[in-house]
Amino acid sequence: MSKPFRSSIVASFLAVTSTYATYWSCFILSTGKSSLSIPDLSRMLSEATGDDKLVPFAEAFDLLSAERAFPYVLVVFMAMLVTAVLCFFALGMMIREFCERRVAAHRAGSVSGWLIDHLPVPGWRYILRVLLLACVPAYDRFFQDGVTTYKVTTQEYSMTSVLKLVDFYEEHNDRLEETRRGFEDDGLVYPQMKLMDMGFWQVGFEKS
Repeated sequence: MSKPFRSSIVASFLAVTSTYATYWSCFILSTGKSSLSIPDLSRMLSEATGDDKLVPFAEAFDLLSAERAFPYVLVVFMAMLVTAVLCFFALGMMIREFCERRVAAHRAGSVSGWLIDHLPVPGWRYILRVLLLACVPAYDRFFQDGVTTYKVTTQEYSMTSVLKLVDFYEEHNDRLEETRRGFEDDGLVYPQMKLMDMGFWQVGFEKS
């Protein structure tokens, strides 16, 4: 069994587990004030709009704040994001496995070779490390300028770029963890990659 195929199996298994965790968090966990689930919150926001299709941001923020729903919504969002990252890993490794088999059969063109070069095999350790970091930065303009300033990783969102961020965090783990403990909201500490996102965004913003 090839390494990309093994990685895709591991990522797929973890994605199924994460999907169940997302479903569980939507219906079992609840808000701090009225014990509302995600479907209940959706109905509350829908009723607040009346005939409008979208809730104004300020009004939605006030409603969620009054319900003390931000920690709950953050947990659900992080579970959904982890599921998406795992599916991305699994799909990428399946594509690489397919391309490698085409190359081995001498039926591949330049596209297959390019995909093999740009879909590095992360292995299960890297997959778990990314999951432990819980999310990825937004890769907006200011974040890209920030990581470029310190030559931390590439500007484009890719598996290689995310793994370089993982390596950077682990190299500076003590100082970053000390800083991260200072960011807490209703007992929840910001994920590691959220801290990286805010930090490099600020660097890029000040640079501009």
